[in-house]
Amino acid sequence: MGNTSNNDSSLQEQERAITEWLLFHGNRLLIVGIALGLIWVISFMLIEFRVLEVGPSSTMPTLLGGIIAGQLTLFTVTLSINQLILSRMFASPPEIKKRLLGTAEYRHQVRAVMDSTTLPADPQGFLTVIADLLQTHSEELKDSIDTVDPRYRDLIEKCATSLHEYAELVKGLAEDESTEILHIVSGLSHQTYVHNSVAVEELQAELRTRPKRISEVLGDISIILESIPVARQYFKTIVIQQQLARLSRYIVYLGLPSIFIAVLLLLVYTSSGGPNIPEPYIRPVAAFSIAVVLGPSVLLSAYILPLAVIAERTVSTGPFLVDE
Repeated sequence: MGNTSNNDSSLQEQERAITEWLLFHGNRLLIVGIALGLIWVISFMLIEFRVLEVGPSSTMPTLLGGIIAGQLTLFTVTLSINQLILSRMFASPPEIKKRLLGTAEYRHQVRAVMDSTTLPADPQGFLTVIADLLQTHSEELKDSIDTVDPRYRDLIEKCATSLHEYAELVKGLAEDESTEILHIVSGLSHQTYVHNSVAVEELQAELRTRPKRISEVLGDISIILESIPVARQYFKTIVIQQQLARLSRYIVYLGLPSIFIAVLLLLVYTSSGGPNIPEPYIRPVAAFSIAVVLGPSVLLSAYILPLAVIAERTVSTGPFLVDE
């Protein structure tokens, strides 16, 4: 029974690792290449065993015509993506100044609870500082247990332990140099943040007559906790804009050749009633063509799916939990 449970747990871990690699860790272009390779192999096998017909009686011309229309629609989607990105980038001088002042104020609030006067500019370094601050304050909160009413000591210890574990989670994600920002944003559990934020609120409400130092520590912890979802949403916005911009560029790169190949094949079929290709080459060429014309759609899926998962996981920013 124990071995079965361990095997199931190991299998789940492997499935989770594969899913995380496909969504966040893996290079997008490599995943697209693997997917198109699989499409080519599957298509070739289906054509080889006569499951798919690519000869004169096939429906390839109709399929190619539909794909061309679909690719043109995909270009329209690309233009819409670019318009969305540009709408976020363009602004009047007062709006740009307001954004800069908001970012500067956010960094100033974090600096106010730390000893140093500087903060790292890179996301990993910034989150590492936040995690260190949270660990330091959680330890200070735990050390202050003896100064409060004994009936609140368990509550304080439980809250301090949870905060320390949350800090370790954030620090573990931020210190891994191989981890991309997209994965860090996904890994910053909103549920854990909410539980800790609510626990600090409850602790502040319970300890009405608390020493001044504990009040200061709890106030600093609240500021530190609030800075985590703000950083997550800000980094998410930047990364999504970068990914969408890169996606639109790659769709243009891959879309034009795919339309060109689809048009050539369509002309080959319609000019002679069948493929004007030597018999030994019909099947591999047809399979390759299927993979190429589906390239932009596979590329779109490879980029959009991780962004959709990120949007689902980080839909909430405040101390509220949304039922799934």
